[in-house]
Amino acid sequence: MKCTACGKDNPDNAQFCGICGTAIGEPSGDDSTIVGRRKNSTSSGFGAQSFFDTTHLKYLIFSTEGRINRQRYFFGFLLLWAVGFVAALLLELFAPGLNPLLLVIFLAMTVILGIKRMHDRNHSGWFLLFCFVPIVHLLAYGYLFLAPGTTGSNRFGDDSR
Repeated sequence: MKCTACGKDNPDNAQFCGICGTAIGEPSGDDSTIVGRRKNSTSSGFGAQSFFDTTHLKYLIFSTEGRINRQRYFFGFLLLWAVGFVAALLLELFAPGLNPLLLVIFLAMTVILGIKRMHDRNHSGWFLLFCFVPIVHLLAYGYLFLAPGTTGSNRFGDDSR
């Protein structure tokens, strides 16, 4: 199945593009629906089923391409830190010396999320350097969590809503 946003060929059973993360799929009958939701709907199409899809999670955590809105950023951030917390507890029980490595891995994944969030604001991922400056990081994270994304397409892709 070809992605309408980037043109990449994806497996027939894919729900999201492996490159840009755009939802793909067959229209459900008439052309008033796109990927199972109405064009005029106020819903963001965001739900647990689409969020926890393995292709979407790979795109969310391992790719710096594309954009994610505030909602996906918040839940991705929450998921990463919840999984990281549980993993750190288990690692402390079974292999105490490896916790710093785990911290670096989860920090890298959090930075990848932040880069895509900055892309939604039409900023470079380098903005995230402010997240590592004491005191300033509070404003930077507030900006990541609260500032709305760019309406419409920007240099990093189509609107993520």
